[in-house]
Amino acid sequence: MSGMGTRVLLGNHFSLQAEDMSAKEQMKDVLTMLDESMIHAGVTKEQLIRVDIFAKNYNEEMEQEWTKWVDSENLPARFVYPMGEPRSVGVCVEVTAEAFVCWMTNAK
Repeated sequence: MSGMGTRVLLGNHFSLQAEDMSAKEQMKDVLTMLDESMIHAGVTKEQLIRVDIFAKNYNEEMEQEWTKWVDSENLPARFVYPMGEPRSVGVCVEVTAEAFVCWMTNAK
């Protein structure tokens, strides 16, 4: 048996009600959206290999939300970038992720 797999890209997640939310609330909301996308794609946190966070001002409260959310036993590579022009008014954080899903095959 050998392992094969595919990469799953979990695209841009940002809060749709950002104007009325703090950075911490936006981060929590975005990570909840990412959870929902992962469920839909059949991906778990342990399969994440990379998470990109684009933030206007990444702060300690956002870091706390990340720490509560991430699987500490299976940490993905994480990159935090300064955010350019937001997609919508008030958005201060956007997250994308990539996972690797492996399955076994009967190789002969």
